[in-house]
Amino acid sequence: KDESVIENRITKTHKNIISADDRESETILSHYALGIEIKAYKRLFDLQEISGRRMHVLISSINRQIDRIEKNILPHEQLSTIKYAPSIPCDTKSGFLKKFYNRYRNKMILERFQHYRARHIASWQVLTDFRQLKEQHKFFHESQIVDKILLRYETWNQNAELKLKSLEKRFPKVIKPFLMTLTENVCLQKEHAIEHELHEKGLISAKVLDTMEAKLRKKVSCCKQKTLFKSVMGLD
Repeated sequence: KDESVIENRITKTHKNIISADDRESETILSHYALGIEIKAYKRLFDLQEISGRRMHVLISSINRQIDRIEKNILPHEQLSTIKYAPSIPCDTKSGFLKKFYNRYRNKMILERFQHYRARHIASWQVLTDFRQLKEQHKFFHESQIVDKILLRYETWNQNAELKLKSLEKRFPKVIKPFLMTLTENVCLQKEHAIEHELHEKGLISAKVLDTMEAKLRKKVSCCKQKTLFKSVMGLD
């Protein structure tokens, strides 16, 4: 189920895809697309842009799709009523428990936002890779199967984008601070990578790197202590 294994399978058997029937071709390419999704979710987790809990939910949904494909059930034939994105509780609580309830509700809002943001990014990555596949390999130029998969992911990408816009419009006081903290976290990770690159190139000494790393750790700690980010990323 690893994306690289699936990619190698396509590379080694690309000539056979042309002669294969449409169903076999769609099976191979659907596996490939789902592998790209898994890779995207793992990358987002490594960048601390989704929680371990959210990554598990997303990858579990992909594994279920792969299991169905291996049973000869293609994506458009799959009927699933499972809702993977968390629901948002109604804002009805009052009194003593309101403070705790509001924190839980905000967490669910952010979990839902995080879910659709990951879906939006992963589907965009599939679209990017398949468009390149279509451009770079002649035997995919006029492939109806590739066009079918592109249409499927374009729909999913657009749906995820609509969900994100709706959440940002409905809950700006919750979403905007989270996005700012998320952006800050990404910048800190880039700063970390740049510092190590400078050291590897001999532009800064190990002592200077240690000093910079100590300052960076304080920034990272401060970022992780922000309540909403800490809660939704499962750090509390």
